[in-house]
Amino acid sequence: MYSSILRQDAAGTLPFQTAGQPLKTNPPPPTRSDASLPNPPRVTIHSGAKARYDQPALGSASTTYASSISHDRTTRSAYSSMESQAEGQSIRGGRQGREHDEGASVYSYNSFRDVNKYVKELHGRIFNNLNDAYLLPSDEDEWARLDKQGSAIAIAFNGPYPCPEVVEAVLLPEEGRTKRILDIGCGTGTWAMQMAVRFPHTSVLGVDLAPPPIDQTSFPPNLSLEIDDVNFGLRHFAGQFDLVHMRCVSGGLANIDQTILDLQECLRPGGLLLIVDGDIALLNEDRKTIHPFIRLPEDGGPEITAVSEQGSWLRRLIWEACISCEISGACLTRTDEVDDLGLWDAPLCDPETACSGGVDLPIGPWPQGKDLSETQLLQYVGVLVRQNLLSIHRAYHSIMLKNGMDQATLDEWSSNVEKELRDLNPRMWLRFRFMMARRRAGEGLPAPPLPTAPTPDPLTSTAQELEDAEQRRRPQVRYPAMDIYYTREENMARMRQRRSTFGTFPPSVVKTRWEKTQAGT
Repeated sequence: MYSSILRQDAAGTLPFQTAGQPLKTNPPPPTRSDASLPNPPRVTIHSGAKARYDQPALGSASTTYASSISHDRTTRSAYSSMESQAEGQSIRGGRQGREHDEGASVYSYNSFRDVNKYVKELHGRIFNNLNDAYLLPSDEDEWARLDKQGSAIAIAFNGPYPCPEVVEAVLLPEEGRTKRILDIGCGTGTWAMQMAVRFPHTSVLGVDLAPPPIDQTSFPPNLSLEIDDVNFGLRHFAGQFDLVHMRCVSGGLANIDQTILDLQECLRPGGLLLIVDGDIALLNEDRKTIHPFIRLPEDGGPEITAVSEQGSWLRRLIWEACISCEISGACLTRTDEVDDLGLWDAPLCDPETACSGGVDLPIGPWPQGKDLSETQLLQYVGVLVRQNLLSIHRAYHSIMLKNGMDQATLDEWSSNVEKELRDLNPRMWLRFRFMMARRRAGEGLPAPPLPTAPTPDPLTSTAQELEDAEQRRRPQVRYPAMDIYYTREENMARMRQRRSTFGTFPPSVVKTRWEKTQAGT
């Protein structure tokens, strides 16, 4: 493999670095034993661009996206040998070809020529073309939705991440070494950009399945983005990062246990792994019990205790969409178990550094806080979450249509979801869980001690350093619906309480339809 440092050329165009990503098109998939397939490309978008949310969807008639990308300069690429083989390749081939990927080939990406290698149109929306299990689109509407979701989570975390005392200690400047941040599933690139701006002494890399909405004018110089699928492994990043962050990626993962091991291997000793994921089991107003599914005619008798005539259409639709993801190869059931357990048993991490927790976001502006400011905070988050869910539920249709559902049924479900969200009935919370831990100093060793920030000297420190120190001294307004568990026992107690209110699940309508389709009935 060849590697290169790519830079913006005089014409203002950006070449792209690539290594190790198969191009998803049509079956039949390659087998894991087929050693003849070349390592396909991973695309890197280097500094000189910024995220943009008002951009037309990829694949539309606009030339804005294409005009920002160059194919003028190409240094030995796997692409030329792959193009004839691309038809018929599939992500189902697994991690083959990536186990010894320690470098990067160079491939110049041009959206006119190559956009269909990375995105496709399906039922009027644009989706990534690399991973069939990931159910959400990669278009303008989805970028706007992700922005709202990210804003709601950031308000609840009081910043881009929970537990700032740990994250910021891990990222303290260190003489002679650049701190590095990896954002898996970077989406629009917003979180990665925020971290690059907040920590200008670091180098930040974002990775996602599809090209992000970009132009070339104002990415911070310490930020790069790549197109890649983590299902194929991350060995090319082994031991390189001080912070590895993954948020809301589980719908596209084929093996969550392997991915978490891969993420740990990306860490330097003492580096921090932070995983954030949404919980599809929506909470009742009490924030403790799980709200039931709406009862459907197919659900059976009273032995199915997780359904109710007063149950939620929203929860039912989200769950059925997740069943579709599992049919397509995702491991969401196992991911839910892993999210429950946290990282106390992560093999490369020090359990003494592990913690877990979650933030509960109201679905709509209905909560009342203990005072006006808390009420305003909760209700603003609720507005963002409701807007997010009003956007996302119809995006679920594509993967369910693929697995045997009919459009009329899905339209009926979505109409009921929209009424539920408009009426704020039932009142529910959407929980985002997080778990974190630091890598051991070596096999069987604890993690290195966290570094401590020096007290800034007013005579020699920069204005930003003084402002940051003052900010740390100020009392922080904590989001009122947040929990943190610092011990395995606390975490397990929460897990048992959560699962005790699940009830007996109904048969999945999507799975039943899919099985009939497979049987030809």
